[in-house]
Amino acid sequence: MASIVQDTLYIYKDTITIANVNVQMCVFSDSAFFKPENFTFELNSDDTLDLHVINIDTLAHTFTIDGVLTGSNTIAASSS
Repeated sequence: MASIVQDTLYIYKDTITIANVNVQMCVFSDSAFFKPENFTFELNSDDTLDLHVINIDTLAHTFTIDGVLTGSNTIAASSS
């Protein structure tokens, strides 16, 4: 049965330490806090995704979904 899935993703950039080396990484998080892994969705083929993306980073980012959303979908810094 198809459903409408509503969710919010946050774009974060932060620095983590791996083996005493600082590494800067950018992730999609499902919470308003940085997590060092990307969030993934699991949807059924008939589902509709209503997605709100908030860019917490200080740089603009282009948002695409392969085969679905292409083009210049730029999300400005501190915008959605």
